[in-house]
Amino acid sequence: MPLYEYYCDNEKCTEVVEELLPTYKRDTLVGHVCTQCDTGKLLRKVSMSHAQDLDFTAKSKTDRELRNPTGEFREVMQRMKDSPTVDRASRKNLESKYNI
Repeated sequence: MPLYEYYCDNEKCTEVVEELLPTYKRDTLVGHVCTQCDTGKLLRKVSMSHAQDLDFTAKSKTDRELRNPTGEFREVMQRMKDSPTVDRASRKNLESKYNI
């Protein structure tokens, strides 16, 4: 089963919840009230479970290629960054890591 991460939409809250759920139940916790702050609602975080493989295969490429992706990979990273479900920290990480 995949591991899903959820975060609180309250900017002052740092709650992150991880759950092992079947794919068809992945949105079960979305919209529930945050147990830490009791004001925010949980949103599903975009997780990149394949990121480890990406880092492994990317070692053969030059740093310049990694920092300035092109083509379809850049488009996917841009769509991920622009997604409303991506939290602020992940968005900043994508911006700095992939120069997008």
